[in-house]
Amino acid sequence: MEAVLKVLPFFSTMLGGWLSLRAERWLHVIYGLCGGVMIGLIAFHLLPLVAVMGAPELFAVPVPYLMIAAAFLLFYFIEEVIGQDEVRTGPIEAYANPTAGILGGIVLVGYSFVDGLAIGLGLQMSMMAGFAIVIAVVAQDFADGSNVVALVRRHGGTNRQIWILLLANGIAPVLGAFIGSAVQVSEGFLACYAGFFIGVLIFVSMHDIIPGSRERTTALKTFVFVALGILVMLLLRHFGG
Repeated sequence: MEAVLKVLPFFSTMLGGWLSLRAERWLHVIYGLCGGVMIGLIAFHLLPLVAVMGAPELFAVPVPYLMIAAAFLLFYFIEEVIGQDEVRTGPIEAYANPTAGILGGIVLVGYSFVDGLAIGLGLQMSMMAGFAIVIAVVAQDFADGSNVVALVRRHGGTNRQIWILLLANGIAPVLGAFIGSAVQVSEGFLACYAGFFIGVLIFVSMHDIIPGSRERTTALKTFVFVALGILVMLLLRHFGG
């Protein structure tokens, strides 16, 4: 069962990429649901889990909560300060750069590996925690697959480059999941990593996933999709224990 959970992100990534190439009109629905799933995972699964796990304190604050802020700032710095530091005006085609598209796809591979680690470490916490994280990672990796297509296309890349990067993004979380479950770590470390993962989810959901849905439909429809995603995770918490 664990092995099946670990490989699901691969198929999610490939499906996201394929739909972006073939059925883009449905992406706003899936993006909204994915964003809600991530918020629900944070609120109903990860935060309650972190609260009861033993973890050290720093500045009178549990380290996992400091990790939430640190992860958010780190990813914001990578995405906004390093990746898009200059002010851009004029049509986006004027900034098309195939190398930038490929490098952006490689960065997503790194993100996907972090997602996979979260699955493996979550399965060490409990099967329920691991299962909830898998759902969120599958949602996030679906969006990653779509983002790879959009990124490479926007910078004038080829379909061959798209599929190579999609395969890399699909394999990365699977490797991360098996590595994460093979490494034995303390409960305190698990709590700190959970905090880091929460920070990543907050950034990705609010910076990429939910805005990605809003770009393609009305605010009300996006709200409904996000709320449904949150409800799914609440029901999973209620019936899964």
